[in-house]
Amino acid sequence: MKTVICNPPWLTKERIGFRANVRWPFTIPLSVFREKGCASYHFPIYHAYLAALMMREGLEVGVVDAVLDLLDVPAFVGRLREAKADLCVIETSTPSFPEDIRAMRAVKEGLGIPVVAVGPHTTIFHREALERHPCIDYVARGEYEATVTELAKRLASGGDAAGVAGVSWRRGGGVVVNPDRPYIEDLDALPYPARDLYRWDRYHEPSYIALPWITMITSRGCPFRCTYCLWPQVMYGGGFRARSARNVVDEMEHCVRRYAPGEIFFDDDTFTIGKARVLEICDEIIRRGLSVVWSCMGRVDTVDEETLRRMRLAGCRKIKFGVETGSPAIMRAIRKGIDLARVPEAFAAAKRCGLEVHGTFMVGLPGETPETVRETVALARRLPNDSLQFSIATPFPGTEFFDQCRREGILVTENWADYDGTFGAVMSYPGLAKAEIEALHAAAIRECYPRGRPLAGFARGALGLARRLMGRARIKGTSSRPASTA
Repeated sequence: MKTVICNPPWLTKERIGFRANVRWPFTIPLSVFREKGCASYHFPIYHAYLAALMMREGLEVGVVDAVLDLLDVPAFVGRLREAKADLCVIETSTPSFPEDIRAMRAVKEGLGIPVVAVGPHTTIFHREALERHPCIDYVARGEYEATVTELAKRLASGGDAAGVAGVSWRRGGGVVVNPDRPYIEDLDALPYPARDLYRWDRYHEPSYIALPWITMITSRGCPFRCTYCLWPQVMYGGGFRARSARNVVDEMEHCVRRYAPGEIFFDDDTFTIGKARVLEICDEIIRRGLSVVWSCMGRVDTVDEETLRRMRLAGCRKIKFGVETGSPAIMRAIRKGIDLARVPEAFAAAKRCGLEVHGTFMVGLPGETPETVRETVALARRLPNDSLQFSIATPFPGTEFFDQCRREGILVTENWADYDGTFGAVMSYPGLAKAEIEALHAAAIRECYPRGRPLAGFARGALGLARRLMGRARIKGTSSRPASTA
């Protein structure tokens, strides 16, 4: 039996969307994607982990990334038919869910094969998804690599999903919800992601320094309790698990030898958790003489100058700090737990150590007012950002933010396609209406982006596109060639 793991189409006449390995699923105009070089391709690293685990267990696997290949639904079904798929795994997200259902329905009608839905949206609405959509046969809830692997083995041997932890499924006329699966504690025991199944040289983000851009994960989850953050609450259960420094650097060395990356991006929720662990990773990179450029995401209260300087010595180019708000009241409301006095100190320390800094901010968090937005804009303007982004806060199902909005009657829609921060707000507070949130967001962008520095990342991205041939030349002669496989 062959399992094909899919990032399904999210493509309309006007827009293209990104969901795989994206904490904040979003769409951009298709014209920007095609013409301006500002698009993001997110490598579906958890699909690649699943594929690697299944192959290690002796199962036949293929992959399809319909977003990367600009496939519409008919072409997507055709790709699965060519692959001779017997089981289809499809990732879902909240704003893409209407399109996800279109794709799953087409697979069921066109091929008649079982469909497994994974991802945050169906993790939360697993029962409803199975009850309302006959095109879904199974939902693998939460962290799904071991769940899907066991399910595929069971189905290949002629069995069913009974007893497979983490699966919700349809039996007879009802829905069966199997017990939760424990999270994978020993992340070192996982194989490296099966990057060679993908056209890995085509994945990038606008801020890369040179191609190819290789994504890595060194930990799962986050010990902090930000109310708006989706993946730690839904996919990881709020805990924090980390790979050993040696295991991380072993994979880095493997990637350097096999893919000659222009940059490695550590896409952990927060890479900088645990000073001793971060320093150990940096020291291991330095000890091995590993020449590699990398970047990561961090929190301002998990770094100090010693850590940042060691990161820079080990090849770190850029750190992304999630600040979100400049208001102490909003900071308390979202339970992020950052002392705002630490923010300028951390940004300045990173700059002193020679790192580029990217800041992320949001408009429309619980309790937001025009005054709190002005506080956020004022903070963003005085920080030494090399690049920044302002987003409209989106209460994704499964987060405390969503539960609060629903409980207080703040949501203006549960049309899931609207849960895309690039379109607008889906909340309307008593003192701040939906239209005001959107106007304040637009004003924040006008005030902060014309300064030049926030656009530096996008300019670098355009330069990186021009250097694509250079990146390919660097990988010429390596032991692997990019390939798309089904």
